Amino acid sequence: MKSIRRVIFYLLITIPLFSDYHINNGKIFYGNDKLEKERFVTEMKSIKDVDVTTFKRLTALYAVDSEKVYYKGEAVEGIDRNSFEIIRLDLAKDKDSLYFGNNKLDISSKGFSFLGNISNAPSAQVGINTSVYFKNFESIYYAVFDIEKNKVIKIKKIENADKNSFKSLRNDFAMDKGSVYYKGEKLEGVTYGQIEILEKSDKVDDRKVPGYRK
Repeated sequence: MKSIRRVIFYLLITIPLFSDYHINNGKIFYGNDKLEKERFVTEMKSIKDVDVTTFKRLTALYAVDSEKVYYKGEAVEGIDRNSFEIIRLDLAKDKDSLYFGNNKLDISSKGFSFLGNISNAPSAQVGINTSVYFKNFESIYYAVFDIEKNKVIKIKKIENADKNSFKSLRNDFAMDKGSVYYKGEKLEGVTYGQIEILEKSDKVDDRKVPGYRK
């Protein structure tokens, strides 16, 4: 019974219940729920300079009006409204760049696709992993996101990787026709056979990955 209670409590503190857009008396608000003293308190914040007549809620995170894109009630600076598209929950793009929430990433969106077992079909209701490999028209990248805090922890461009053969594996491993990678770092002189057990394990200790240096 105690374990069930723990699971329920974990779900309550990790799944937003009321964070969403709300319209009241012709004004638009974003309600952001926070856990205080083991109970949720929803903060309602009025959205400034929004065109109420053209406002459209897309998801609990993103919305648009005729000119702007909003993330959690804040206008996203610099994004092109007409080409804006949600890729995954917080991750979005316009014709030029990628965005993670309010954060514009200095990476072209042209030719963007995930690498690995993540579907590339747009799915606004599905989140991404905290770490992911992806590519665009010019290179391959490894990124680490903090989903809860809407922060980009790390984005690393993987130099000289072979785009045609590169594939993402489990546990932050990846490989191409000539090399093996871990957390975006090339493991010099390491073959897949040397990391196969780690790649298929439930958890990886960085210290046990051959050739890996933080």
